[in-house]
Amino acid sequence: MDNYQPFTPPTAPLAEPDRAQPGQLELASRRERLNAILIDGLLVLLLFGAMAGACYAFLGWELWKPIHGVRQIYVNLAMAAASLGLFFILNGYYLVKYGQTIGKRSCKIRIARLDGSIPALRSSFVLRYCLVGLIKNVPVFGPLFGLVDVLWIFRKNRRCLHDLVAGTMVVKVS
Repeated sequence: MDNYQPFTPPTAPLAEPDRAQPGQLELASRRERLNAILIDGLLVLLLFGAMAGACYAFLGWELWKPIHGVRQIYVNLAMAAASLGLFFILNGYYLVKYGQTIGKRSCKIRIARLDGSIPALRSSFVLRYCLVGLIKNVPVFGPLFGLVDVLWIFRKNRRCLHDLVAGTMVVKVS
C-alpha cells in the first residue's frame, strides 16, 4: 500500500496576485488616484452641464424641476447613461491605447492588469466604469456600494472593489 493521502494540502508556493511585484510596478498613491478622479469628474461635469444647457436652450427641457416616482428612475438611468457616454467619448481612446483616462494621464498613472499589461476595453471600461456605475444607481444599495467601493482603497494593496471586479490595479507610469 502506498502513502497517498487525498486530503493533503498542496505544497506549491502560492503567488499573491493582489500585489504588484516590487521590481516591476509601483502602485499609484491614494492622492494620485483622488486627483485623477477629480479631474475626470470635473471634465464630465462641465460637458454634462453644457449638454443640459443645450437641451434647455434648444428643446425647452427643464432638467432641474423635481421629478418623483417611476419617472425619476428613468431620468436617473438616462443621466447615468449620458454621463458614461460622455466619459467614454472623452477617454475611450486613451483607455484602449494607454490604459489611462485624461485625469490619470495628467497624474502620470494608469490602469494595469495584474501582470502589468494594458487591460482590454472590457476590463477597463465595461467592468470598472459601466457595471459599477449601474450598481451605484440602484436605490438604497447603490450609495452603500459606492461608499464601500471607495473605502477599499485604504487596504494595503490599494485596490477598490471596481479594481477587483475588473481584475486591474492602478500603477505609476514609468
